[in-house]
Amino acid sequence: MSNLEKTQKGMKVFQILSKIMLVFACVGVALVSIGAVLVAADVLNMKNQFLHFLSVTVEMSKEQIIGILTAAAVSLLFGGILTAFAYRYLWGSCRERKIEACQRVG
Repeated sequence: MSNLEKTQKGMKVFQILSKIMLVFACVGVALVSIGAVLVAADVLNMKNQFLHFLSVTVEMSKEQIIGILTAAAVSLLFGGILTAFAYRYLWGSCRERKIEACQRVG
């Protein structure tokens, strides 16, 4: 197996991993954003057992919970954007190397 083939296999593995991370980031952004909206809209209020537990044990207010959820959503969004760029780079690099290999053979 040549170095080119090893590099191509490594790129494919990283491409698959970046696609998986991108899916997790998108799902995480959706879930955290929905949670922040529900807390902000008082659908999930402090009468909810989980939010009440958080507010009592960690002494968090509703605004702090909304802030934390929003920060998590932004963080996941930026992670997803970086992963999308990495995926596109790996996909383009893999395609470029295949073209170069075909030109050498042909």
